[in-house]
Amino acid sequence: MPSAEEFKTNFAGHAVPAELEKLRAFEERADGQYFSESFELTVDDKSGLKTWSDDATFLAALMPFAQANGSGSFYALWANGAPPSEMPVVVFGDEGGAYVVAENVRGLLSLLSYDAEPTVDDEGVTFFKDEDDEDREDSDAHETYVEWLHKSFRLSAIDEAESIVETAQEKHGAAFKIWLKQYAES
Repeated sequence: MPSAEEFKTNFAGHAVPAELEKLRAFEERADGQYFSESFELTVDDKSGLKTWSDDATFLAALMPFAQANGSGSFYALWANGAPPSEMPVVVFGDEGGAYVVAENVRGLLSLLSYDAEPTVDDEGVTFFKDEDDEDREDSDAHETYVEWLHKSFRLSAIDEAESIVETAQEKHGAAFKIWLKQYAES
């Protein structure tokens, strides 16, 4: 769990979105318990991004801040000219693929309430959980997270993730893909 000062280093040149700072404080209180499957905030040295491109402009426009799944995918803000809290959230997959998954930080907070890690590859990104799996359990601090999300932001838990991802893709997906293509093949 990064300290507030450590976490700030992910956003060099930008303010830490207030929502992410509140999430960092919540994660600290969760004391190592997951509140959304495999998600955790990190201090990132951009080494994952450098596997895509080491171009300085590319690296400056992306701010990785969290682990997205248990196999190496990660979330980043894309500095597209919006204020930090309104920057699109993108996911870079460990199996390839990079996609806009949320219009902004609040969209990501809603996605986290679904409590499923993303699968990211060259074909797309999906958040899947098998509701019929009798052995599936919510993350340990999930209920506490949902209560905190509502109390802090008046956001409710979601029953499916597709609409958030689709809306984000409609708004920012094409522009992100064009921008990314300048630096890396997605």
